[in-house]
Amino acid sequence: MAKSKAERKPKTVAYLRVSTIDQDTEKNKHEILKLANDKDFGKVVFVEEKVNGKKSWKERKIKHVIDELKEGDRLIVPELSRLGRSMLEIMEMLSIAKDNPDLRNY
Repeated sequence: MAKSKAERKPKTVAYLRVSTIDQDTEKNKHEILKLANDKDFGKVVFVEEKVNGKKSWKERKIKHVIDELKEGDRLIVPELSRLGRSMLEIMEMLSIAKDNPDLRNY
């Protein structure tokens, strides 16, 4: 039997993108886990990828993350520049997330 909206526990997703194989996400993971613990967010699901920011966000893992967000869920990024290369691209992501029927009333 599926859980109703009221019974569904919100999830916390942390998106970590690095551009080169030499970059490390461990510091960011530690900071995000500290924040999640301080805010009592519960378990954090990390989504990591090593991909150049020139690649469209629609071709990266962040697209799937945004598509899967439901009301009450949290998306944490270490800094906005990890979402996209330009403010226009980041605003596009936020607009699509806002238009997600599961997030409209949140």
